[in-house]
Amino acid sequence: MPITGKRSVPYRLTKAMESRALQASDGIVTLTEKIWPEIKDWKGLRERDVVHEVVPCCTDLDRFRFQQSERDRVRAELSLQDRFVLVYSGSIGGWYLTDKTADFFCRAVKAKSKWSFPVAHRR
Repeated sequence: MPITGKRSVPYRLTKAMESRALQASDGIVTLTEKIWPEIKDWKGLRERDVVHEVVPCCTDLDRFRFQQSERDRVRAELSLQDRFVLVYSGSIGGWYLTDKTADFFCRAVKAKSKWSFPVAHRR
């Protein structure tokens, strides 16, 4: 039996559990309307009339408008004026590839000494 791919045991078990969860669902929430035509045809939802809601993911571009003066101020505050800054805005742990993200950063810093990966905290 293959270890990876659609014929693998982990894949088939995951798909079976996904199908059960979808079959038991009264509604589905997606992040975009565009994905719904594909999802509604998945096993467990196919030919069922379930509630579908979209939670849009977007940015208020007026609130997050680029301002060179603000960028310069923050870079000076963090002593990052001449550095290439990598920003990771995801969570740590869970489904995220934290170890791969850290490995990427370590390799990037070794390759380019002026790179920086400052740690941000929620306010």
